[in-house]
Amino acid sequence: MSSHHRHRSRRGLAYAVVFTLLLAAALFPEACVGFAETRLLAAAAWVVAAAGLLYPAHHRRKPFATPRALLACLALLALWSVFQLLPLPASLLPLLWRGTAFPDRAAILSDVVSRAGGALALAVEPHRTFHALLLRGGLAALALAAAKRLRTSAARHAVLHGIVVLALAEAAYALFSREPGMPRLRGSFANADALGGLLAIALPLALGGLSAALAGTGGRLRGTSPRHAAKAALFLLAGVLLLLALFFTGSRGAALAAALALAGMLLLQWKENALLRRPIALFLAAAVALFALFLVNAQRLHVLERATGEGALARATEARTSIWRAAADLARDFPFGTGADGTAAVLGIYQTPRFGRYRLDWAHNDFLQFLGDGGLPGMALLLLATGLLFTRAVRVSRAGSDSRPPWMMRGACAALAAAVVHSAVEFNLSARPALQLVFALLAGVVLAEPLPSARPAAAEGAAPP
Repeated sequence: MSSHHRHRSRRGLAYAVVFTLLLAAALFPEACVGFAETRLLAAAAWVVAAAGLLYPAHHRRKPFATPRALLACLALLALWSVFQLLPLPASLLPLLWRGTAFPDRAAILSDVVSRAGGALALAVEPHRTFHALLLRGGLAALALAAAKRLRTSAARHAVLHGIVVLALAEAAYALFSREPGMPRLRGSFANADALGGLLAIALPLALGGLSAALAGTGGRLRGTSPRHAAKAALFLLAGVLLLLALFFTGSRGAALAAALALAGMLLLQWKENALLRRPIALFLAAAVALFALFLVNAQRLHVLERATGEGALARATEARTSIWRAAADLARDFPFGTGADGTAAVLGIYQTPRFGRYRLDWAHNDFLQFLGDGGLPGMALLLLATGLLFTRAVRVSRAGSDSRPPWMMRGACAALAAAVVHSAVEFNLSARPALQLVFALLAGVVLAEPLPSARPAAAEGAAPP
């Protein structure tokens, strides 16, 4: 290995350590949900991103090229978000907001605007929108910095392994700090569904590590090197602990997201490794039974937050559909959006009396949440950016050859998919900064263009000769 190759590898690993430490700081304590903590995370993300993007990377063989289509999409989304902050003539209000026909809603919105300074803009609360844009912009820049710096397999795997280790720490903390009055595990998060979101992301990564280790053994642990056997055993143990913690969170959305991601990876393993087909078939049969047991247990564990005493909602499913209808009404009334994080400010206008004193702020569906924030233009750009990201993820998953399947990268792609699936019933990507940071790092790992090796690459999990 040349000195230049060793230098770029060490530098990539250094950035991987910085990214992992930043994630650890965001996860503990309470997953960075406070206003001050979120501001600190935004500032740290911008500092690390600036260092990663502006400091020159001397890669002689293959310089980093930002994906132009994705970069253009993100730039347009940033411009639209800034435009939502600009003051507009008050005469445009009937065109920008269709809820003026409802006096009660108009009065509430007028109060929101007056508290925000009386300036009319698409963003109903400019200060809140600016704060949200500061965090989201910093995380987007951090993802691009990760794509620039994590170009060696060692650096990318270090970040992915770090996410698994931190998820294991959260799971262990949740299991050992479980309170008798709180049947659902929460860990350091504010609620169990947030912890479930992290576990659903980490499980495909653990399976990716296990698959990579098995790929180097030809599907048989007997007779292989102790290093690869130990690696496979560690990832298997990690997966079991993550599954156990997920079981006791009672998060049905997280369980469904994890199940779909794991099933996709197992089917791919089935297709590529004939020796593992029988164990995979047995595992899938057991997984179906486990998932059914999980649903029964989740129904037993699920505790709805009862801010209204006797008038509390009885079933979470009914509550979610009511919230989604309210968010859809908001999106129809605000076709150009309410500004970043604006949906949380005005969603309460659309809630029904059944919620009592419980004030709605999050749509429990990030697609509806972002539609309310960015309106039709912002949502279109966001969906396009997401599509470009997953197009890249598909290409990454198909990279390599039959002898070198990129299982850790496939785990990262499956983890991204699990995060998006879970966001359809939660607000992990709109209101939980720690999980937003995890998603940004995974996106950076997927977008990173691998550097050519200084020597022919060994298989991802290949055993030494």
